[in-house]
Amino acid sequence: MTTENIQFVLGGARSGKSEFAEKLALASFAAMPANSARLVYLATAEAFDDEMQARIDLHKARRSADWQLCDAPIDLPAMIRAHDGKDATLLVDCTSVWITNLLINGKDIQAIAMILLTRWHRIWKNYCRCQRNRSWHCP
Repeated sequence: MTTENIQFVLGGARSGKSEFAEKLALASFAAMPANSARLVYLATAEAFDDEMQARIDLHKARRSADWQLCDAPIDLPAMIRAHDGKDATLLVDCTSVWITNLLINGKDIQAIAMILLTRWHRIWKNYCRCQRNRSWHCP
């Protein structure tokens, strides 16, 4: 994953966020050298009922064989670490579902959030360093 192309997609429930993010990830993936590029879908949803299973099935049906699916309902930071790399395009779907999973399972949200925030902070610092080298202003 390059630090030059980090995108965070926000929107309401069932507003098309996942499909929009998939299109962004596919565009990033297509711009990479074909021999080393990886397209990784880090899915946080679990099917606790028929409605959620239908949504998961819809998402799966929409994706091509280019995608590597990795389930990350609880340990998202470890899955990001495991799949991150300069040749990887990662799509995390969805952080609010992931946080709900943590709450439901009684996990230490503060500790897990610190792990993830530390990783994102490193990425952001590299992003700002890259932008400064291009004479762009970074906060």
